[in-house]
This record gives sequence, structure tokens and C-alpha cells, in this order.
Amino acid sequence: PLTVSQLTFHITEWNTSPAHYLENRIMVEQEQDRTTNEINNELELSLKNRTEFEQIQQELRSKKQEIDVEKEWEIIKEDATNKLSRYDVAIRHLQNELDTVASQHDSAVAAHSTKVDELVDLYDGHLMGMERRFLADIDRMKHQFEEQKTNMDEKHSTSVKALNVEIDAIRAAELQDIENALLEHDQVRQEVLNKAMEDSNSLRVRMESRKEELLELVDACNSKHSQLTDQKQEDFKKLCIKDAGNRKQIEAKLKRIDHVQNAISLIKSKINQERMNFHDRNAKVNAEKKKYAEGYQELKKKMIQIREIQKRKLADLTKAANQGKRELEERRQNASRILKLHDHCKNLEMEQGLSLSANLGSNCAVHKKNAEFPQTDALNPNGASDDKACSLDNFWRRYNTVIKQTEELELEERRMKCICQDLQGRLKMYNDALTINDEMIKNTNTLLVINGRVGKKLPQKSPADVHVGRRRLTVVEAGHLFATSRVR
Repeated sequence: PLTVSQLTFHITEWNTSPAHYLENRIMVEQEQDRTTNEINNELELSLKNRTEFEQIQQELRSKKQEIDVEKEWEIIKEDATNKLSRYDVAIRHLQNELDTVASQHDSAVAAHSTKVDELVDLYDGHLMGMERRFLADIDRMKHQFEEQKTNMDEKHSTSVKALNVEIDAIRAAELQDIENALLEHDQVRQEVLNKAMEDSNSLRVRMESRKEELLELVDACNSKHSQLTDQKQEDFKKLCIKDAGNRKQIEAKLKRIDHVQNAISLIKSKINQERMNFHDRNAKVNAEKKKYAEGYQELKKKMIQIREIQKRKLADLTKAANQGKRELEERRQNASRILKLHDHCKNLEMEQGLSLSANLGSNCAVHKKNAEFPQTDALNPNGASDDKACSLDNFWRRYNTVIKQTEELELEERRMKCICQDLQGRLKMYNDALTINDEMIKNTNTLLVINGRVGKKLPQKSPADVHVGRRRLTVVEAGHLFATSRVR
């Protein structure tokens, strides 16, 4: 199963660039196809190796050393069956993982499509609601603007009416004053003619000034109204622009909020699912770890027991080897002493032979008589034994015993050399059992698998093994045996 980070990464990639996500998905499927092809190639190689093993078995069964070959073939067959079983388990595991990944991907795509449809519907509803609210706000602002316009028009009309009333009142007052003046003029025409003219002139000036003031007031009101309308229009435009900007910001924020909420809910669901999966995996891994630890402890105990046994055997062998060395040293010293005595006897024999040849050269008749009657040569004329003849006879007797003993010692020395070589070979075997020997490091290991292939070269016989007449077995450490599942 995918992790939360991987799922979030896939969702973000799908949101950002669906085409790139599809390309990545195609690449992942191609990688899965490539792994399946590699697995099929490994299966073909395993079948090929099995056929090769069967051919090797047929070839080896036809040879003389059938028992050893069958043992090695059983080992290779067990390794091959174990490897094939591991390959089958790995293939099944990979197939299960591929199925789970495909199902998870399909479910994730379906969930994502449903979420996207829900988000699109929600976004459309949100946009329609915002559009309705915006149109309602525009209608409300138009209505307010119309109300303000009508109020301002009413105020303007009332102010114009008030000004007209004032003008009418002023005109009526002027007419009344004119009538009064005419009456007074009629009454006192000649007395107040100049005064009436001055009053009329002053009234005319005041009326013109009042008229100008009223006109300025009307112009000021009109300019103020136009300025207010222009300012309202500019404020309305600014508010529309600001509303559009705020609308975009609000839409972006709402999008972000919806996306974040959906991502949070999806991540929470995935976290809960992954937590459950992790708890299950941790329980399985802890059980396997406990099982492996127990197996490791049992194997360690077995290895310790085997090492103690091998140590005791090695101690016994070292004691036997040291004792054999001491015995061989004693025999060597005896042999060297015997050889020295043998050389000394040879020298004495030569000296006595020279002296006897000088004495026997003048007595040929005596030699002929001794040759004819060898039994009486050791007797003198009186019938007693001759000392020289007895000593010579004793010398030759001792010489013959010495030769016999030397031959026996040589045979014993050869036998002890063979025993010593055998003991040294056994000692080397026990040393190699505790460590890896040089021959195993130099030779190819038949149990080592590299790129799905097994080294099929059999270990060659060393000269020592050929001399002794037996084959040296390949020594493998306990850790290597545990790795190949041959030790349980």
C-alpha cells in the first residue's frame, strides 16, 4: 500500500498537471511490466538451471564416483528447490503487490474523480450564489442611487421653488412699493422726486445684487450637485473595481479552503487506514522478529555446542599430536644414536679388517683350511676359542642386528611421517571448520547465488588428498548454512 505522503503527492500532481501524472503513471506501468519481464526471465533461468542440473546429474551418474556425486547433487538439488521456492514466493509476493497497487490506484482514481465532481458542483453552486448576491448588491446600490438622486432632485426643486417664491415676494414688494411710491408721488410728486429716483436707483442696485447672489447660489448648487454626482460615480466605479478584486481573492481563498479541507479529510482517512495497516505490519514484523530471534538463539546455542565439541576434539588432537611428536623425537634421537654407533662400528671394522688382512696375508694355508672347515676356525690348536674370531663373529652379529634395526627404524619413520601428515591434515580440517580455509576462498562456492546463477564447478582434489586417497570436503560456516536455510 501507498503511504500518506505518496498519496498526497499523487493528488497534488493530478491537481496541478493531469497529463504529467498520466505520463508518470504510464512510466510506472512500464516499470511494472519490466519487473514482470525480469521475473519471467528469472523463472526461465531457474528452469534452464534445473535442466542443466538434470544434465549434470545424468553425466555424473555415469561416472565411477556415484555416491559422492549423489551427495553433492542432493545438496545442489536442495539449494535449487529452496531457491525455486523462494523465487515462487517472491513472484507471488510481487504479483500480490502489483494487484494491490493496481486496485489502490483504481480506487484512488475513482475517489479522486468523485471528489473532483463534488468540488466542481460545489464550486458551481458557490459561484451561482456569489453571482446572485452580487446582482442583488448591484440592484440594491442602483435603488439607493436612484433614491439619493430623487432626494437630491426634490431638494433642488424645493430650493428652486423657495427661490422663486422669494423672487415673487420681492417682485410683489417692489410692485407694492412702486404703487406706494406712485401714490406718494402723486401726493408729493414734486417734493420727493429726487428722493424717489434715489430710492428707485438703490432698489434697482439692490435687486441686481440680490439677483446676482441668487444666480451665484444657483450655480453653486448646480456645481455642487454635479460634483457630488461625479464623486458618487467615481466612488461607484472604485467600489466595482474593488469588489471585482475582492471577488477574485474570495474565490481563490474559498478554493484554497475547499482544497485544504478535502486534502485534510483525505489525509486523515489515509492516516487512519495506514495506521491500521502499520499496526498489522508491526505485529507481523514483531512476530517474525521474535521467531528469527528464537531461531538465531537456537542456532547460536547449537554453534556454541558444536564449537565446544570441536574445541575438545582439537585439544585431544593437539595432545595426540604433541605426544606423537615427542615419540617421534625420541625415536629420531635413538635412530641418530644408532647411526652414530653404526658409523663407529664401520670404522672399527675397517681398522680390524686392515689388521686382519696384514695377518692373514702370510697364512694362506690357514685361510684355505678355514675355508674348507669354517666351523673350526674359531678354535685354537688347544681346542679353546679364539678371542679375535669370537670378537669378529660378535661384531658381524651386532652389525647385522644394527642393519635390521635401522631398516625397522626407517620403516617406523616412514609410518610416523604418514601418521604425522594425517594428523596435520585433520588439524587443518578442524582449523578450517572454525574459520574459512584458503582453498574455499580460492575455489568457487556452489552455494553462492549471483544474478540468479549458481557456481557449478565442483571442488578439485588437492595433492594431499590424492596422496592420502580421499577427497577433501568443502567447509562451510554455520552462518552461511543458516543463510541458505539448510540449518533449522
